[in-house]
Amino acid sequence: MRQYLQRFYAVSVREKQSISEINSIIQSKKVISVCDPTMLLAKEWNLIYGLHGDNNKLIHKGEKYILLYFPDISGKMIKDAYYLKDKYGYKIICINEKRPHRNIKNVSIDGPDDFLHLFQHAQIVLTGSYHGILFSIYNRIPFFYYVRSHSLRMENLSSILDIEDRRGEYIRNISNPEVIDYEKIYNNLNIMVSQSKRYLNEIAEKMLEV
Repeated sequence: MRQYLQRFYAVSVREKQSISEINSIIQSKKVISVCDPTMLLAKEWNLIYGLHGDNNKLIHKGEKYILLYFPDISGKMIKDAYYLKDKYGYKIICINEKRPHRNIKNVSIDGPDDFLHLFQHAQIVLTGSYHGILFSIYNRIPFFYYVRSHSLRMENLSSILDIEDRRGEYIRNISNPEVIDYEKIYNNLNIMVSQSKRYLNEIAEKMLEV
């Protein structure tokens, strides 16, 4: 792998923890941590969604629901969804969950439009997915996350954005799960995005000079 990495003009990674791994292979290049590519378009996602309006076959207009995306293996997310359903009276919708569950509507999405629509209109999102967290944030939807897989990735994001209090294990300790400090989250997000854009622009300009 060392011989291939040496061919790159610059090396950047998404997770900070990966920097040491790359440095153990190659020491001749400075490795930088940058944000997830979808963050570079955080504001544009709503514009993309806006091109298709509010009509969607998966949900009725004005329908209030809890969205589940990638339920955890332990089943805690499902139990927490029932807890929120009892608390607020919202319906429960789950994306691409093959196992049937009582009072949970499973939906299959046909493409990005369906995915964006479901996140845009949810009241609360429960997710075991890294990108489930991100698209909740892009749409400013209250969320809780469950470390199902890619734990390093999710923990790194959680630390940078200071969202550890949105772990699913704390959901019943919060008096109002629908309240979330998006001002704090976006301050942290904007810092990360600005640093990443600056780095990527600098590298692009230097490569043009080569």
